[in-house]
Amino acid sequence: RQCKKEEKEKKQYVKVASSLNKRVATTTRSKDKAAAKCKDGLDKLAKERADLLAPYAGKTIPAAVQKKVDRVDSKIKSKWTRCQENSDKYAAKLKGYGDKLAANQASINEKDKLLSDCMGEAIGDKAPAFTLTIGGINNGGPIPASFTCDGENKSPAVEWSMPDTVLSKTKGLLLVCYDR
Repeated sequence: RQCKKEEKEKKQYVKVASSLNKRVATTTRSKDKAAAKCKDGLDKLAKERADLLAPYAGKTIPAAVQKKVDRVDSKIKSKWTRCQENSDKYAAKLKGYGDKLAANQASINEKDKLLSDCMGEAIGDKAPAFTLTIGGINNGGPIPASFTCDGENKSPAVEWSMPDTVLSKTKGLLLVCYDR
């Protein structure tokens, strides 16, 4: 019963992690859009400033034009400040999510350990022996040509064994054979 409780609690932590990861993704997209908008706004103001000053390169800038340049400079400073504040808010939000994810992952790891302990109690203190034998193939050795498309392309004989105490709790098995 304790194992069932731990498994249920772990599922809740996994759901929370999924939700937090979605929030991180959404917040990151929003942060990126806001940063792009800030860059575009600042680029537009910088161009406006450059256009005001272009006709006066190497010349004295009239007071009326300097006043316009000063207003644009003020807008640039204000825009930069708002962009920085916005960036800081997103950074704080993402850090908060990161902290929550770390704490949540620690809880998941703890549940995994408790579940591992539960499984050990259920099937005995010693880990069960699972044996796999593949006829004609040595562990770490090459796959003989007769089992490949270069040969007869036939399947090797596969034998496995596992104690019934483990087999009754097993939902599935997967065998992957990789030929380097």
